[in-house]
Amino acid sequence: MNEKTFRAAKSREQRRFYRAINQVIDQLLSQKFEQTRDLGEYRRYAETCNYVKGQIHLVDAASNNLARLFERQDERANWEVYLSGLRQLCRDLPDSYLFRFVLPMFGLEDVREKLVAYGGRWLEALHAGQTVLSQTERYLNNLERGEAIQEEYRAANAASEDLPRLYASLKTWESERELPGFYNALADFVGGTLEVLVLGPLQLYLMLGRDSFTLILKTLTAGRLADLKQGDAEYGEALALHDFLHGALADSITWGVLKEVAGRSGKIYADLLREEVVRLRAQLPTQELQRGFLVRYEAGAIFPRALDEG
Repeated sequence: MNEKTFRAAKSREQRRFYRAINQVIDQLLSQKFEQTRDLGEYRRYAETCNYVKGQIHLVDAASNNLARLFERQDERANWEVYLSGLRQLCRDLPDSYLFRFVLPMFGLEDVREKLVAYGGRWLEALHAGQTVLSQTERYLNNLERGEAIQEEYRAANAASEDLPRLYASLKTWESERELPGFYNALADFVGGTLEVLVLGPLQLYLMLGRDSFTLILKTLTAGRLADLKQGDAEYGEALALHDFLHGALADSITWGVLKEVAGRSGKIYADLLREEVVRLRAQLPTQELQRGFLVRYEAGAIFPRALDEG
């Protein structure tokens, strides 16, 4: 895949993603303003929102390696290999020896159920990811082709970002009926990824009760199975720390903001993309016009230089 094409597309989507995050933060601040007239409380909430927004920018570091997802291993792209492996893990885990025998043996059935629920949510996000990444790969390939055609035919001063993107959109989704499924999958994939990767570990911790946490401590420190039947007195200090951390996290404003951002950002991001696609495709409102545009684009007939030479 052309590096220039991918880098430009990634930059556009990063900007769109952060616009979505900003919209979520604006919604939360607006709601908070309506709920309270306490200036100090509002300022603290605004500071927390800005902190969360800043932490979300860590996505930039992970995005540096996104191009590798679309490199191919034999006939399959890397993203397909990775998703396939993760789906298999999520499907097989509930029936694993660890889940069926080891965790119950230590009395950790509650932990098992929480992990199964966590894996189920991740599996939903992975299914959405399959749809999103497969169609994104087609779009990027079509975008690269569209830019190459424009470069071949255009006059020196006639470059357009919209034309290759319109071409790629029409080549990837030939019918308007195909787009809603993509938007829904995109919203679920973005929101699900934030929910699982950002909130997931903390959510799992909060879901564990004190008894389950005590059993985990025993399991990690016991030298023999018989030690699991001993009292909990020696774990008092560790449990005191757990109680403090659990309570602080559960009541944390930051935690509340993170949940809202993860829950809302996927849909807003998909809606922002929908707005742009609608704007581009509105230039050709009928399928007949769209098909004619694709033929003329690939023939170079819509570019000034091609017309001048004709």
